[in-house]
Amino acid sequence: MRSTEKHGLICAGSAVRSSLQRLPSLNARIGPIKGVSFPATRRVVLKLRTGFAVPNYGALEFCPVIWVIVPEPKLEAVLRDLASEAHLRKTMIVIFDSPRESSSFDFLKGARIVTLNAVDESRQTVFVAEGHRETMRTLRQFADQDQRKLVELRPGGKAGYLAGVHLMAHLTRALVTSAINCLQAAGIARPEALDMVTALATRSVKAHGRAGAKPWSKSELLALRQALEQRAGDLQQICPLESAVYAQAVKLALEYFESLGSPKKARSHHA
Repeated sequence: MRSTEKHGLICAGSAVRSSLQRLPSLNARIGPIKGVSFPATRRVVLKLRTGFAVPNYGALEFCPVIWVIVPEPKLEAVLRDLASEAHLRKTMIVIFDSPRESSSFDFLKGARIVTLNAVDESRQTVFVAEGHRETMRTLRQFADQDQRKLVELRPGGKAGYLAGVHLMAHLTRALVTSAINCLQAAGIARPEALDMVTALATRSVKAHGRAGAKPWSKSELLALRQALEQRAGDLQQICPLESAVYAQAVKLALEYFESLGSPKKARSHHA
């Protein structure tokens, strides 16, 4: 790909500028920009200080790469409009922040698609991507130039990635909140409770990394069972909601760890 070739941009919503800031070197390569309307596109051009507005998707078909920054509810309709108006001819397409796999956009006939997601939007230095190999190589060039780490997912692996991120970034908040409430119910001020939970969570993750493939033991499972029997009733008296969260979390942990260690599971790993 020649360095003088201009890339296309399809955008909608307010996150366009922040998305492009994740890959600063891309800004200078942007040429034609298509938004939800021509006036809206001109406003985007003014904000980004790069590229030029075009009235239809056909103006993008000669771009070697098209970058797509569109909210998920609008993404399908926008890409179908692109497919109907532009002959893509092996065009590389990079789709930002979609939970979907690149293979789900099979109506983009001839396109070489990659999806790109930021792991931590507050830092914007680590990305995961999946999709067409050639487009991935181009994307990696931008990541290297901007000193970003790019992790490639295996085909069909995006659901696992999103579940792992969701478990740690969102679902653990219920446990964190409940843990802080328990400590406060015991008489510990919230700042100290938050410090304790942060330290314990950090220690737990580090211990998990050191433990290898089996981050639990029979003694830990026994301790979980004993904790459930001994503490759930007492906790019910002082904070009923946290008692329910605690009981469900312990039961889930027991079921999960025991299923991982079952002979049936072990045999399937050696098959």
